[in-house]
Amino acid sequence: ITEQTLSSTDKNGGVLGADNPTFHASVGWDWIPTIRGRNIGIWNDVYLTTKGNVTIKDPFVRPDLPLPDTTSADISVELTLINHSSEPVSGTLSGSFGDVSFDQKVSLEANVSKVVKFSPLTNKDLHIINPRLWWPKGYGDQKLNDVSLTFKNENGSVSDAVKFRAGIREMSYTEDNQILNIYVNGRRFIGRGGNWGFPESNLEYRGREYDAAVAYHADM
Repeated sequence: ITEQTLSSTDKNGGVLGADNPTFHASVGWDWIPTIRGRNIGIWNDVYLTTKGNVTIKDPFVRPDLPLPDTTSADISVELTLINHSSEPVSGTLSGSFGDVSFDQKVSLEANVSKVVKFSPLTNKDLHIINPRLWWPKGYGDQKLNDVSLTFKNENGSVSDAVKFRAGIREMSYTEDNQILNIYVNGRRFIGRGGNWGFPESNLEYRGREYDAAVAYHADM
């Protein structure tokens, strides 16, 4: 890595992104004050979790709207199952998106990974009528759906499970004479934003403090 010094050959310590944010926040970067000890190492709680031989990796939810019509949405769920054992494994991958449930029998050879997909072609209930759409702030509510994915071995034991939330939205853009037009759910979107400059230094905010800070930032 490069350091932001008078002798640096590259402006401001190199191309933005070549150095990581932790390093930036340690030596100072534009509006970020120097934070001594920011890169000292592990300083907060560390947690370890255990899983079974089969794990779930890179779950991804992709909504597809028949724009300009927004009265329906096709939801596709994709993930990778990894068998870390030296023996073949069979089981059931089950999941849910909001109120819609789905499952599939899966067999994995030893030490392999396999991409598994769900869509309205495999589960017709993933074609959702009158979906609750996610909109940018100022355009509507940020509706989110609970998503859960679980892989169970043939004996019924849970090998891995993940939970997260996902919104139904479709983003696109056009470029016209070097003018970028962004669309969310088929509606023209004018992006406004700010920059988060590590105001809490060592990331010591608690959950409710982040909620308040992000809400203030959004309101601005």
